[in-house]
Amino acid sequence: MENLTHINLYNNSITYVPPSINNIEKIESIDLRNNNITEFPSLKNLKNIYNINLSHNQIVDIPKFKNLTNSFFGTLMEYITINLSYNKITKIPSYVSNFGDIKALHLDHNLIDDYLPESLNNLTKLEDIYLGYNINIKGKTLNNQRLSTCEYYPPLEGNSYSLCESANVKCKDKYESLQQCKEEWN
Repeated sequence: MENLTHINLYNNSITYVPPSINNIEKIESIDLRNNNITEFPSLKNLKNIYNINLSHNQIVDIPKFKNLTNSFFGTLMEYITINLSYNKITKIPSYVSNFGDIKALHLDHNLIDDYLPESLNNLTKLEDIYLGYNINIKGKTLNNQRLSTCEYYPPLEGNSYSLCESANVKCKDKYESLQQCKEEWN
C-alpha cells in the first residue's frame, strides 16, 4: 500500500472508510462518490493530494481535512478540490479554514442551514466555492480576493443573493450581513 496513489471506489455500496486511509503517504486522489458513506475519517498533512470526491453519499458532518497541501505538481499547478456535494451536511464548521491549500470546495446540494464562517477567508488559495441548493446559508460575504466562482442559489424562488460579492452589494445591511434580494442574477 505504500505506493498507492489513487483510490477509485465510486459507485459501490461502501458505508465505512477506515482511519488507516490517513497512513497512505503518497495518496493523490480519493474518489468515493456514489456510495453510502455516512462519515469519513480525518485526513491530515497529506503532501500530494489534489482530489477528494465524496459526493453523492450520506455524510452528515464535514470531515476534518487538516493541512492538505499539494507540492507534487509544483507552483504552476497546485490545486486541491474537495467535493462534498449531494450529501446530508447541515453545518459549515469553522475548522474548514484549516483545510490547507484547497482551490475548490463543493458543498452544494446539501441540507446546510447555517452561517457561513468568516474564517473561510483564511483559505488563501480558495478560488471556487459551490454552496447552491442548500436550505439557507446566512452571514457575511467572503472577501477572499482569489475567489472567482462563488455559487449560491437558495432553493426558494425569487430569493437570490451572493455570499461572495463586493462590499457595496445592495443585498447587505449596515452590519455587512446578507439580505435576500428579490432580483435574479444575470
